[in-house]
Amino acid sequence: MVIALFTLGLITLLGQVVLMRELIVTFFGVALFYVLAMGVWLLGSAAGAGFGRRYRVPSASAIKALFVAFSVLLPLLVVFCRGLRQLFSAVPGAYLPFGQQMLAMGLALLPAAAVSGLIFQWAARRYAAAGKTLAAAYAVESAGAMAGGIAATGLLYLGLQNLGIAFVCGLAAVPAAVFPLAGEKRPRILFTAALSAAALMAAGAASGALDRAMTRWNHPSAVASADSPYGRITIVGEKGRFALFENGALVFETEGAEAESFVHLAALQHPAPKKVLLIGGGASGHLIEIRKHQPDRVDCVEINPVLLRQACSVLPAVYADALNAEEVRVVVADPRQFLERAGKYDLILALLPEPLSGQSNRFYTREFYRTCARRLSPDGVLAFQLAAAENLWPRPLAFRNASVHRALSDVFSDVLVLPGTVSTYMAANRPLTRRPEPLIQRFVHRKIDARLVSPAYIQYQLTNDRTDQIASLLTAADAPANADLRPICYPYSMMIWLSRFFPEMINDLAIRGRGVPVWPALPLAGLLFFVCRRTFRVRQVLLSFSAGFLGMILETLLILRYQVKSGVLYQDIGLLLTAFMAGMAAGAPAMIHAAAPTRHDGRLRPVWGRMTAVGFVLLGLIIFFGVRAGALGGIGSVGLLLFFSGFLVSALFAFAGLDNTPDQPGAVPRLLASDLLGGCVGSAVASLAAIFFIGMDQTALLAALLAAAALVLI
Repeated sequence: MVIALFTLGLITLLGQVVLMRELIVTFFGVALFYVLAMGVWLLGSAAGAGFGRRYRVPSASAIKALFVAFSVLLPLLVVFCRGLRQLFSAVPGAYLPFGQQMLAMGLALLPAAAVSGLIFQWAARRYAAAGKTLAAAYAVESAGAMAGGIAATGLLYLGLQNLGIAFVCGLAAVPAAVFPLAGEKRPRILFTAALSAAALMAAGAASGALDRAMTRWNHPSAVASADSPYGRITIVGEKGRFALFENGALVFETEGAEAESFVHLAALQHPAPKKVLLIGGGASGHLIEIRKHQPDRVDCVEINPVLLRQACSVLPAVYADALNAEEVRVVVADPRQFLERAGKYDLILALLPEPLSGQSNRFYTREFYRTCARRLSPDGVLAFQLAAAENLWPRPLAFRNASVHRALSDVFSDVLVLPGTVSTYMAANRPLTRRPEPLIQRFVHRKIDARLVSPAYIQYQLTNDRTDQIASLLTAADAPANADLRPICYPYSMMIWLSRFFPEMINDLAIRGRGVPVWPALPLAGLLFFVCRRTFRVRQVLLSFSAGFLGMILETLLILRYQVKSGVLYQDIGLLLTAFMAGMAAGAPAMIHAAAPTRHDGRLRPVWGRMTAVGFVLLGLIIFFGVRAGALGGIGSVGLLLFFSGFLVSALFAFAGLDNTPDQPGAVPRLLASDLLGGCVGSAVASLAAIFFIGMDQTALLAALLAAAALVLI
C-alpha cells in the first residue's frame, strides 16, 4: 500500500498541473482561473475523500481499478479542455459566458480530483487497517507529491509538451494497478491495466501529431506551437501575415501599427535616445521601429526564450534582421533582475503583459519604477502601455490605472498619459514635452518612415480634450499605489475581467482597497474554537481544517512573494511546491515519533500539538517581519519557509489524526475531507482577498493570530 500512496501523490500533483495549464490556455491566460482551479480541485478532492463511509476496508481490486480509471481519465480530460470551446460553440476570440466557464472548469477538474481523493481515502483506510496510522499514510502521499513536483519541473525543462506530460502521468498510475497488494489472491485488473498502458504508450509516441491536430481546433491556420515556462505559444499565419498568441490571447500581429504608435511617441520625448532598453517586444516589431531613431545601442530583454525562438522560426526576415543587427543585444533574463545590474539608458520601453497575475503585476509596482528610475540618464524617459477605454471608464478600470499612476507619480516628477483604448504612460524626472511642435520637428529631422504616425497624428495625440480629462480622472481616483507588499493592481484587474459578466455588481463594490485591522481575528476565532471544542469529533475536524487553512494561506503568500521579488518560471513553481511537499512528508513522521501515545492512557501528549500551533505563530511572525524588511525573495529563503510550512501542516494534521483516535480507518474520511476543505478555503481567502486588500505582511500576521487562536482546540 506504500507504493499505491506514493504513486497517488505523484500523479495527483502532476495531473493537477497538466489540467491547470490546459484551462489557463482555454480561458486566455486569466490568472483568476489559477485561484479558482485550485479551489475547485481541493473541493473535488474533499468530496472524494469524504465519500463512501459505509465501506469499512475497501478491497485491493477496487483501489487498483481507480488507478486504472485515473490513468485513462486524465488524458481524456486534457482532450476535453482542448475541445471545450468547440463543445460550447464559443465565438473565436471571445470569452465564454461566466456560467459556462465555471461549468467547464468543474467538468475538467472535479472528476480527476474526486477520483484522487477517493483513492487516498480508500488506500489510507486499508493502510490504517493493517496497523498503520492515517498520519503515516499522509506522509507517504506527500512524499509522492514531492516527486510529482520534481517531475513537473523536470519534464517541462526537458522540453516535453503538456499533452505528452499527460500521457506520462497516466502511465505513472499503471504500476500501482499491477503491483500485488497484501491479501490479494490474484490480480484481476492486470489485463485492463496492460491495455491502458499500451494505449497510453501508443498515444505518447504520436503526441506531437496529436498536439498539432488539437491546436488546429482553435487555430486552424497554426504554423507553430510550443509550451513554454510562461504559457503556450501559438503562431498563426498565411500568405506572409502572422499573429502570435500566448495562452490563447493575441500578443501581436504583423499587420498592426501598435508598435510604431507606442515607440515613436515615446522616443520623440528624448532629444537623442542613444542607449535604449527594450523590455519585451523584440519579436513583435517594436525593435524594428526603435532602430529608426538610430540609437547606438539597444538592449532587448526577453523573459520567455520559447516565444523568441518560435517567432524567429516563422516570422518574416525583417524581424530576425532586427534581432541580429550590430547595435542590438538580445538578453534572455527576468527584467527586474536585469535592471538591478544594468547601466544607464536614455529610454526604457516596457512592453509587458497586463497586470493580470502576480507574475505580471510586479512590473507595475512602485518598486519596479524606482529600479527603472535608477537606470535612466538625467533626461531619460520610461514608457509603457496599459489597457484603458476611449471614453467611459468603469470604476475597476479607473482604480486599477490610478493605482499604477499613483505608483509612477511617487517615483517620477512628471507623468504624461496619452489616452486611447490602450493608454501610453510616459514618466521622467524632468518636464516632459506636451507641445506637439518640438516632437514634430524631431520626427521630421529623424526621417521616420511610418504607416500611422505622422505630424498630424502627433498633433492629435497631444492636443485632444481627452488627455486632460484622463489626467484629472487618474488624479481624482482614490486608489492606493500599487506596490510589491500590496499588489492592489492585481485584484483590480480581476474585477475588470469580472465586470465583463457582472458590470452592475462590480461597479457597486467598494473597491478602494482600504486596509483593515487584522487583530480582531484572534478573539473572534478563539471564541469560535472555545465554543466548538467541547465535542471531541468537532475539535478534531477543526484542527484538521485549521492545518489545511493555515498551510494554504502561507503557501500562497510565499509563492506570490517569490513572484514579486524574483520572477517565477514555471520550473521554479515546481521546485517551490516540491519544498512544501518535502515538509509535509517530514512533518507527520516527526509527530508520530515525538508524540506517540503514552502507554498508560493511550492519549497523545498535548504539548506537541501546542508546539506545532506555536510553530505556526512563529512562522507567521517571521514572514511578517521578513516581508516588512524587504527580504524573503530568493528561492533558498522562500523554499526553506515553504518546507517549514508543509512540515507544520503535516504535523498538525497528524496530531489531529492520532489524538485519542483508536479507530484509524473510521477517522480517515472526515479528517481528510476537513483538511482538504480547509486548504480550499485558505487558498480562496489568501488569493482573492487578504493579500491584496490588507497586504502580504498583514496576511502573515493574520495567519499567526489564527494559529494562536487554534491553541484553544488542543
